[in-house]
Amino acid sequence: METSFDLLLWRGGLADAAPVPTGRDLADWAGRLADAGEDAGAALLFDVAALFQGFSPQAIASRQGAAAAMPFGQNPAPAGHWTLHRGLAELRDLARMAAAAGRPRLADPPLPAQSGRPDNPAGIGEGTPAPAAMGDIAVVARQLRASLESASTDMGELAMLLASLAEAGRRCPALDYRAFAQAPLGLLVPAIATAGLIDFALSTRDLWGAPLGSPALFHHAARLDSAGLGPYLGNVGRLTRNSRDVIDLAAIAHDAAVEAGDEEAAPAAWIVLLSRGCRDELLREVVDDLGDQAMHDALAAILDRVASRPAAAIDADMVRRLRDAGLDNADYALAARAQQVIVRLAPDNRLEGVILGSIEASGGEFGRAEAIFRHWLALAPDDLDLRERLLAVKTDRFDRFAIPHGYGSPADRRDTRLRRRGVPPDYPRRPGQRLRAVDVG
Repeated sequence: METSFDLLLWRGGLADAAPVPTGRDLADWAGRLADAGEDAGAALLFDVAALFQGFSPQAIASRQGAAAAMPFGQNPAPAGHWTLHRGLAELRDLARMAAAAGRPRLADPPLPAQSGRPDNPAGIGEGTPAPAAMGDIAVVARQLRASLESASTDMGELAMLLASLAEAGRRCPALDYRAFAQAPLGLLVPAIATAGLIDFALSTRDLWGAPLGSPALFHHAARLDSAGLGPYLGNVGRLTRNSRDVIDLAAIAHDAAVEAGDEEAAPAAWIVLLSRGCRDELLREVVDDLGDQAMHDALAAILDRVASRPAAAIDADMVRRLRDAGLDNADYALAARAQQVIVRLAPDNRLEGVILGSIEASGGEFGRAEAIFRHWLALAPDDLDLRERLLAVKTDRFDRFAIPHGYGSPADRRDTRLRRRGVPPDYPRRPGQRLRAVDVG
């Protein structure tokens, strides 16, 4: 029934669309399909869009037509309620609920080692079948929406739905719905929905997966008031002015969790969880403040969240920010994990590969560094710098190539971190120029 000129224009514009569709995109496209009489495709995209919008009372009312005049994702605050006051009340409720499950944590206890025995709870090793990927995309979207929309749901079923989407993302890491722009709608719409569902599951994994989240916490967070913390804690950036405010909110959540009996609650875990509602400059400020305090586990958890999204949606600048915080604090394990993400995003970039090898060697992982340098030297056998780095790694004399601090850290942040480590900052000066002042603080 595809006769709408609007659909033709839509198809033509998909090539310039975002590599991962947003909730606003999905709602707009669903409306176009509905106007063209493509009811099945419209229903599928509306279901996926609803997941991104969340299931606050306002969002549900909007979808039912009670606030149809409001744009997607913009819901009115209830009259007579102060937004910050409502957000704080929700935060305390969320902390008390999460405390019952012992969440959030920055690290779970290690699982028992695999023994190869079928009766071992850890599984039987490499022969264990891989998790099942999702089934029919329309069914999964409908079931996931119903699970989150319901006030009471089967948390085991919710966890299985989300895990199946994460598994689909692992199996299809390079899925690009835009490649289907000229395909029949029966292929294009499911491709769009699949990309949206995978990104939804991966971008919220810290809420529903260990060690920070749980299905119950995720279900609760999806239903938070749009006038308070917002679904999936999305309003944190609106309720705070700076990183200090985010840290203060984390302290409030921590105190509520301790009062509820969670003696092992850690403020840093709440900083990580609340930071998911921070965007751009505010998130960079949170990362910088955590880096100044050398909060390695918190930085690693934020890296896991940023890097868990589909490759096209990963913020490479934020990954570099986290890498540089790790380097400034001599946390080469964190820096290497971040640089591995960058290399995965740009596998043919020799410079990024050499940086990874240098980080590994600076952290004492000489075997990994040697393998990396050999790989790039095979592609550029005349590269003298690579030959020298490889020789330095093989002879355990990498000191002159060691990375002392981040590449792009803000100068004041870098110097603060280096001073804490007892490392003199690199003051820029011309040859022969003497320092006019010495920091003795």
